Amino acid sequence: MQQTTPFSFRRIRSFDEVFSDTFVFLRLHFRYLGKLVLFAVGPLLLLAALLGGVEAFNVSIGAASQAIRTILTLIETLPDLLTQIITYVYIVLCASLPSGTPPREEIWSGVRWAFWRVIGANIVSMIAVGIGLMLVIIPGIYVGVALATLSIVIIQEERGVFSAFDRCFVLIKERWWQTFGIILTMFVVLLVFYVASSLPSILLEVMTDAITDNSTLLSLYNTVGSIISNIASALITIVFNTAIAIQYYSLVEQKEAPGLHERVSALERPANDSAETDKTTGFQPIE
Repeated sequence: MQQTTPFSFRRIRSFDEVFSDTFVFLRLHFRYLGKLVLFAVGPLLLLAALLGGVEAFNVSIGAASQAIRTILTLIETLPDLLTQIITYVYIVLCASLPSGTPPREEIWSGVRWAFWRVIGANIVSMIAVGIGLMLVIIPGIYVGVALATLSIVIIQEERGVFSAFDRCFVLIKERWWQTFGIILTMFVVLLVFYVASSLPSILLEVMTDAITDNSTLLSLYNTVGSIISNIASALITIVFNTAIAIQYYSLVEQKEAPGLHERVSALERPANDSAETDKTTGFQPIE
């Protein structure tokens, strides 16, 4: 386990503090967490990029394949979900440690436990948000924001999907606008970063398309551009999910104050330990 500066999850945070502490945590843990994510999703990102290149080549010669498009869509969805799960499992384990980084064995064990639960929850969540958007747009947005913490609720509290649904709405009560603001702000900031990181590959692809009709070359540039944008997307997902996790712990602290209870217990424990030592050894405390 690598040692890092302690980071307190269990405390109430304002809008500004959630935003700033997201990057404080990532400054301490991004290298280690990023390696874990890229190790897990790297092969999927590479495969998605290669299939994207094949699809671009097929389109350029008029032989587009629906099967490749379907497989590509599925493969492009998995890295985001897997990144979300790894990030939340990592944060939940960090929240249980006084400092340092959790062992890899515990991280992968947690990922295996959460994988199908979180995927199932995301499917149900998308259906619920979709129904809300079809009925009236505003309820769909409300439900989407309320369920933003769904995955980490499942992982941290080991709840089932529908129990986690109820828990999300309890936590979000009276804090919906703050959570919405955090999601919107993070989305805008990360979108700018994503566009900036993808811009060089997009310009290169456009310039190549303008000066050559070579389908193989176009496919190659498309593949390279996809790799860059896929990696940027995975890194952005880490940042976004970290912000959601920090907001989740803040919401729990506002409702139930488990962190405050832990700190009070920690203050009381040395006095109790001292009293027990005096009793068992026969030494009396000096008055």
